[in-house]
Amino acid sequence: DECATVHGAVAWKNAHMGLTTVDQTASVRVEALALADNHIGMSLNFFREFTDAEHRVYGHNVTVLGSTAASTCDASVECRAMGIFEDGNAAAAIGAECHSVMGTAFRRVGILTHMVNALSKLCELNPKIPVCRPANTPVKECVMPWEHRIGTGSGLYSEAVWSELTFGNFAASDCGRQSMAFTYNPTSVDFNYPNRFSGVRWLPSVEEGAKLRLDKYHASPTNRIDACAPGQFCDGLTHHISIDLDGSLLGNDGPGTAVPAASPQHAIDGCTGRTGHFNCPDLRLRFLRWESPGLANVQSGRQLGFFKALRLSDDRSTASKGGFKDMCLPSEPEQDRGWALRPNEDYNLTMFASPPKLHRIYLFDEEPTALRLAIFLTQPFRLDVVVDGEVLGGEYDTSDALRFQGSGAPRLPTRDDPHGSYAFDPHARRFYLTVKGGNGRLHGHHSIFLRMTQVVQLSLTLSVHASEFDGDAIISNLATLLQIDASRIKIVSVEGAGSARRRRLAAEAGEDVEPFAQLAEEDHGRRLQEESENKTTAVIQISEETEDVTETFNNAASEGNETDSSLDFSEDGMLDLIALSANITAKAASGELATALGSSVEISEMVVSD
Repeated sequence: DECATVHGAVAWKNAHMGLTTVDQTASVRVEALALADNHIGMSLNFFREFTDAEHRVYGHNVTVLGSTAASTCDASVECRAMGIFEDGNAAAAIGAECHSVMGTAFRRVGILTHMVNALSKLCELNPKIPVCRPANTPVKECVMPWEHRIGTGSGLYSEAVWSELTFGNFAASDCGRQSMAFTYNPTSVDFNYPNRFSGVRWLPSVEEGAKLRLDKYHASPTNRIDACAPGQFCDGLTHHISIDLDGSLLGNDGPGTAVPAASPQHAIDGCTGRTGHFNCPDLRLRFLRWESPGLANVQSGRQLGFFKALRLSDDRSTASKGGFKDMCLPSEPEQDRGWALRPNEDYNLTMFASPPKLHRIYLFDEEPTALRLAIFLTQPFRLDVVVDGEVLGGEYDTSDALRFQGSGAPRLPTRDDPHGSYAFDPHARRFYLTVKGGNGRLHGHHSIFLRMTQVVQLSLTLSVHASEFDGDAIISNLATLLQIDASRIKIVSVEGAGSARRRRLAAEAGEDVEPFAQLAEEDHGRRLQEESENKTTAVIQISEETEDVTETFNNAASEGNETDSSLDFSEDGMLDLIALSANITAKAASGELATALGSSVEISEMVVSD
């Protein structure tokens, strides 16, 4: 990956920005810089592919000063920056007024977080303009100012690593205007990538309320988007991550995290509130990204809405809304969501819309940490799990009593299980998944790919003791009866009828029952009595006929796959399942189902994915 370097420069008293780059395609390292008395000290904007995870920004030995003695209130209070040339506003075209993304409410901003855009502003990178002079001509008036977002957010992952930074001369009120040393770009609404800090030095001339502004504020009224403003919601601010590696950023004795004041749900006990942020010395946040690859993205017309993450240790939840489109140069966001999550925790993920067929999950954490995710499904599906092109079989399915190679009875996966371990609880309709950090994660390696397949899900009771339940025989006989391939049938839950009855009654009473849980010792006698009825309840899924999951995985990773029907749910598959469910009902009524399974059968529920 290419890297561009700026070394040994001074930027002083610039009416707009001291150091900037636009449409930069390389990673950037800035070193030995002095930025003083600028409206915006530094703003770096990049143009990268959606799938890129190699991009980085490095800043070392940089001094950023706000208003020094060279700045008075007699001049240079408002910036001068080019803006959108519309309605005959010539002043915006020549930069005679303040049209920066911060606007006239702010006098000095030290560093704006870097931004990765999906589109280019300059004609030299626009494929529709083969020849242009000069090369840095904006393609349209509406793309201005230079530091404004263009297109939706891009890049799979990026981060900024800052070391030996010095901040000075920032006041919360500077000639009646606001100033701050570090803040997010108010138009970077889609997501802001993590910033890592070490060796930060705060000069006494920096007021406490002018250090880190990670709260909602009103920026320039001419910005094309204001989703991070008061009363609005954006992932870019909600899930911003500023990591203090050594305590120098926040003034602590050790590492910590600056949590945005706009998202107190990320905070934990021990965090303290400050102007613009929470100081969290014992909190470690890392970036989790979910995406729906292939056809099920926004150009298909699907709107997935908010996606909620609930941290089970303290019942605090945050939401991700996803990217925003841009109408200056039309740009539709990918179907992705991202959260700042605390590693070594259990989270429930809830999508309120009907889920897409394909999912991919990345945990960008270089440490050997783990998350256990419980993904809520609005309806039953069969899920296949792929990591690094390998389909994870029964040895990773902790609910598979016959095939799971771990110890003990069927259970949910835990954070101690291998990366990609999973289980499906058909009663709660949650798919549990273990996701681990480690080597290569910061470059997008070892992501988890999930494929949902439409199913007929049967809940039935058989007149056989749980200890005599022969799953392989039931699968074989059911496949023969229905004249389908046995690979389409999966038993996702088996339990004694007494346990199933208690689960149903607990659910009706609004009580939580841990799936696959072991009975308490005092319940042992009651269990023996109930299960002496020689009845077993099983949940069986029969999936639609579909291609091998490895083929779907390869298709989703290919370019130009927007017309590949394997990447979205099949209407024909759903219709076949509806016909299959009618066939099952008929065979149950005729007694053929009981004969095939060698037991009386009671179907309590039959659901078809729709």
